[in-house]
Amino acid sequence: MENLQPKSNNLFSLKNELIVLFETILHNKKLFIGVVLLFSLFGVIFSLLLPNIYLSKATLSPSAENNDLSQTIARNYSGLTSLAGISLPSVETNLSDEAVEIIRTLSFFSKLVDSNDSLIPNLIAAKKWDPMERKIKYDENIYLSDKDLWIREVDFPKQKIPTYQEAFAIFKENFVVIKDKQTGFIRISFKHLSPDFSKQILDEIIFSINQQIKDREKEKAKRTLEYLNAEMQKTNLAEIKEVLSGLAQAEIQTISLAEATEDFVFKVLDEPHIPEEKSEPNRAFIVIINTFLGFILSTIFVLFKEPVIKLVKDIKD
Repeated sequence: MENLQPKSNNLFSLKNELIVLFETILHNKKLFIGVVLLFSLFGVIFSLLLPNIYLSKATLSPSAENNDLSQTIARNYSGLTSLAGISLPSVETNLSDEAVEIIRTLSFFSKLVDSNDSLIPNLIAAKKWDPMERKIKYDENIYLSDKDLWIREVDFPKQKIPTYQEAFAIFKENFVVIKDKQTGFIRISFKHLSPDFSKQILDEIIFSINQQIKDREKEKAKRTLEYLNAEMQKTNLAEIKEVLSGLAQAEIQTISLAEATEDFVFKVLDEPHIPEEKSEPNRAFIVIINTFLGFILSTIFVLFKEPVIKLVKDIKD
């Protein structure tokens, strides 16, 4: 019974404190409600000022033809080159992993910019999206689109004309590439206030990475083929020539595959689409958070208002 007494007193004390809190809020209900409504209104206005952001997504799969051929060439290199006693360039056996890393680099982004003059203005100067004209409206305080002229004022180390690095930092904030370790599928996404641009940039990324890797591998295969042909001219041994001929055939297959295949590294399983619905902002959530914040702050203000006023009076007296 003695142990229950303190618990009973604590519950009674808590109940009294809650009653006092409720009476205090009720006594200052106009002020309390006013502060909460003010924060809610601020949340509504703030959320409406935020532009709609649209997210475009795509799912890619490593090209099966390229993977199979790379593995075949790797086996040929490891076995036949040792038999022939010659040295050949190393072969990357997983181009898809390499391509994923390339997509994340500044060098790759720079090539995208070189092929698309509007990319940097769309990333840095875009202000709002006009759904009727399906055009991006730019902030005229920093960029004049009709003259293609940057007029912004910036502090060092930024420059008046945005650099690749500045634009790349914004690009990275909005671009996501993830590889599923179980399936091997690659999922990429990009968000922007223009639904058209969010799709367009994914299309350009997919095309560009396939084209860059394809051109590189084709050029490497041509150089290796020239090397193998030169080695065949140096030897009179039939066995060595047979080995070199087999390696040369593999390089010819690489060149042929590169010439005939558009999706050299990645095959598109789910192509990018122009999103119809915004992905953010969540305006309801913003209003709820602001309302809750207003509730907390108004409660604190109401509770401490009278003690603070009393303290100030006592100090003056």
